[in-house]
Amino acid sequence: MGWIRKFGFAKAIVVALFAVVIAVLEFPGQINDFLAELPLAREHWVEAHQWTGMYSSFPEGVTNMEDLKLSSGSDVVLNLNYSEERHDIDGYIYSETFLGRGLLYPNLMLHGTPSILWPNSLKLKVFDVVRGRLIDIDELTIKRDGPDGIVTVSSNGPLLRHTLRLSPSEHLTEDDLDFRSLLERARDNTRDSDTSATD
Repeated sequence: MGWIRKFGFAKAIVVALFAVVIAVLEFPGQINDFLAELPLAREHWVEAHQWTGMYSSFPEGVTNMEDLKLSSGSDVVLNLNYSEERHDIDGYIYSETFLGRGLLYPNLMLHGTPSILWPNSLKLKVFDVVRGRLIDIDELTIKRDGPDGIVTVSSNGPLLRHTLRLSPSEHLTEDDLDFRSLLERARDNTRDSDTSATD
C-alpha cells in the first residue's frame, strides 16, 4: 500500500514538472502575443483616433453654435493627428495672437501620448524649432467636453490667457490659415510698399 502512495506522489511530481516545462516554453509566446495585442486594446480603450481633426471656435456648417457656447472671441485653431504606428498625437496650435507675444510664427507644434488612465484628457507639449533646436514653450491640457466632440483647451503657462472651448471643424483646411512667419510678412509688406512707391 505504501509503494502505491509513493508511486502516486512521484507520478504527481512528474506531471507537475512536465506542466512547468510546457508553461515555460509557452509563456514567452503568450507574453509576445499579449504585447502585440496591447497597443490595439489600448487604442480601443482610449479611443485615441477620435482626437484627430481640426478644432476651432467658429466651425463652418454648424447652425447651433450659440448652443455649443464656444469661445467666439478666439482665433485659436488646433490640428491633431493620431498615429496608429507610434500610438501618439502630434499637430499644431495656430493663432494670430502669438505674433504679438514675441513669437515669430502663428503656429506652434504639439506632441503627446494619450493616457489609458484618462482617456478623455490629453497633455500636449507645445514647442518650436529655433535654429535647429527644440524649444519648449508650454503644455496644453485638452479635455473632451460633450457628445458633439467639443473640447476645452487650457495651458499651464502664458500661451493661452483663459480656457477655450472649441468644436471639431470639418470644413476648415490648412489653406485657410496663414502659416508665414512675421519676418516673411514684413518682407512681403516691404516689397509691396517698394512696388507701390515705384509706381
